[in-house]
Amino acid sequence: MKGLQIKIAKDSKEIKDCFKVRYKVFTLEQKIPENIDKEGLDNSAEHVLAYFDNEPSGYARIKYIDRKAKLERVATLKEYRGKGIGMLVIKKAIEKAKDNGKNKIVLDSQYEARIFYEKLGFKTRGKTFY
Repeated sequence: MKGLQIKIAKDSKEIKDCFKVRYKVFTLEQKIPENIDKEGLDNSAEHVLAYFDNEPSGYARIKYIDRKAKLERVATLKEYRGKGIGMLVIKKAIEKAKDNGKNKIVLDSQYEARIFYEKLGFKTRGKTFY
C-alpha cells in the first residue's frame, strides 16, 4: 500500500507515536482508563508501529514470555481501519517474534475482534473474559 510504512519503533519519537495511537484508541475511543493501558510493561516489550503518509496509524506490542511471544495492545486509528493496516501490523509482529526464535505466538483479544485474528490464523481458546 502506497504511503504505508510498518516498523519496529526504536527512538523516543516513534515510541511517543505508539503511545499516541494507544491513547486515541483505548483511552479516548474505548474509554479504557489510561492506568489500565499503561500498566508499566512497555519498557520490556517491542513495539510495532504503522505510519500512513507519515502519520502514526496502527500499533501492536510484543512481550516475550519464556518461549512464546504475546501480542498486546493491538490498535488501528478509526480513520485508518478497513485498509489492511492492522493485518500488516500483526504480520510484522509475528515476523519479529519468529526472528527472535518464538514460534508460539498468542494474544488476548476483544470479543468483537476475534474474526479479525482468526483470518490471521489464530484460534480461539479459553473462556470469554472481561
